[in-house]
Amino acid sequence: VPVHLFGLEAPIPDLGVPVIDDAAQALGGTPRAHGALTAHSFYPTKVLGGAGEGGMVLTDDQVLAGRVQGLGGHGQVGPHLHEEVGGTVGTNSRLDALQAAILRAHLPDLKARVARRQAIARAYTAVLGPRAVTHDAGSSVSVFVLRHPKRRELAQALARVDVASAVHYPRPLSAQPALASFGPQPAVPHAEAFCAEALSIPCHVGLADGQVETVLRVLKEWT
Repeated sequence: VPVHLFGLEAPIPDLGVPVIDDAAQALGGTPRAHGALTAHSFYPTKVLGGAGEGGMVLTDDQVLAGRVQGLGGHGQVGPHLHEEVGGTVGTNSRLDALQAAILRAHLPDLKARVARRQAIARAYTAVLGPRAVTHDAGSSVSVFVLRHPKRRELAQALARVDVASAVHYPRPLSAQPALASFGPQPAVPHAEAFCAEALSIPCHVGLADGQVETVLRVLKEWT
């Protein structure tokens, strides 16, 4: 399950195993789908967000499409008829009508909103240089992330001018207690270094030009 993190395309080697693309942060961009299924998220903070939880699975395989529908609808294959799907009857996780209506209203200007994110990302990257986690031309820029050895101090400087920032991933998966029962985890020095320096800053259509300039002014002082 490769993750197209922050809207960046994940390079996937041919391992000879089935692939499901986790494109929860890539909707609106152009990452190349590698697998038989591609999963998207409609969480409110995503590029195409609703008012709550929601998602979508894309495939051109009619058999897989039917299995996914069954897993999301208690195995329902017809009126009052439910069957097992892969040894389970699945769950009740259909997208509700309210979420669908909100998402449909956001669809017409999706490209424009992605273009705005891309423009802001280019402005940030021009100032940050190698400290920016760069996005390719087709990225939806779901999250803009920079790396800085004095992350905490930079976050505080941004906060002083009312600019919010966040650390999305403060520790690698190998440090999560949920994986402790699987035994000792391998060393991941690159992931640890990234988690120690990564800082997410605002990059979305709601930012006015003046607000972007405020962020840029602080970034210039710290690069």
